[in-house]
Amino acid sequence: MLEKLGLYEEALEQLNKSLNTKGFKFSGAYFHKTEVFEKLGKKDSAINSYKEALHQYDKSSKLKDVYNEFFNELYRQDITIKINKN
Repeated sequence: MLEKLGLYEEALEQLNKSLNTKGFKFSGAYFHKTEVFEKLGKKDSAINSYKEALHQYDKSSKLKDVYNEFFNELYRQDITIKINKN
């Protein structure tokens, strides 16, 4: 929500807090962190974060439910498209 409001520094702070929580290394958090980096013009940080999002996705560190699709669910293709654009 902070990202949508244009509060990018605050969004990064909250994402970092989440990612520093034990057991919370979800690919979606890295993906959203990357989008904030892009809006701040931090391209190198964005690329590194996309790669970490992909790494975590491949390790199955994502929100998932075999029976239902999550709202705004992240797919591997979403990450690879962004990596290839950069």
